[in-house]
Amino acid sequence: MMRKTSKKNEIILQKLVNILHLPFTKFVVVAAFITHIIVISYLCTKVNTDFDMENLYMENSSMNAISRQLQRFTLSEAFVVNFALYPMPNFADVFIRNKFDRLIEELETIPKFGMGSDGTVLWIRDFAD
Repeated sequence: MMRKTSKKNEIILQKLVNILHLPFTKFVVVAAFITHIIVISYLCTKVNTDFDMENLYMENSSMNAISRQLQRFTLSEAFVVNFALYPMPNFADVFIRNKFDRLIEELETIPKFGMGSDGTVLWIRDFAD
């Protein structure tokens, strides 16, 4: 019994492999892949990037009123930038830490937009020597 099932599975598998090697099948797979890339690329251009903090909360949340005030008074005057480092550098190495500090200083002093260290919340400063 086991022999018949195994032989039958082998025949089915061989037929599937033969179908996959047909030029038409290869064409369909490549066409589907290219269509997928085109559709996804187009849809990426349609993503709404107007960030609204109220989208973070449920419609009936009491946090909506607070987020509206925060948006009106704080975010209209500022541009928030969040970034993360991966893999995390070894900040015990003085050279790496100084290089990172120079990068942050460069970002903080961008003409017309930088506010200096007063406008930056950087958690590693809490652990600086």
